[in-house]
Amino acid sequence: MLMGFNLRRLRFETNLTQEQLGDRVGVSARRVQRWEAGTKGIGKHVLLRLCKVLSVKPYVFYTDEKSLCISNSRELNIIYKYREAEKLGVSDMIEQFCVFIVGQAKKKQCLLQRPSNVN
Repeated sequence: MLMGFNLRRLRFETNLTQEQLGDRVGVSARRVQRWEAGTKGIGKHVLLRLCKVLSVKPYVFYTDEKSLCISNSRELNIIYKYREAEKLGVSDMIEQFCVFIVGQAKKKQCLLQRPSNVN
């Protein structure tokens, strides 16, 4: 069921219909529908074709929003630093700082994307 849920989510994110995805992978829309419903399994060769079409890694099909997926060494390093902060009792401070910094970055991004009024 998780693979089907993730396939459906990824298909929506890429704005593809079941028919379009099926065409790109080389299967019928009905087959895609069965995968998404969890009534039909996805073979490993087809999974690799899906990954190519959807531009994702295979692990994406096996994880949910609660799963931790580390995509690079920098993320892993941040997790190690956070665990150190927990041991030192400063993890709340780190979390507050992260919320603040991300908020500031979002504000800056919004300002940069705002169209300028040139008269």
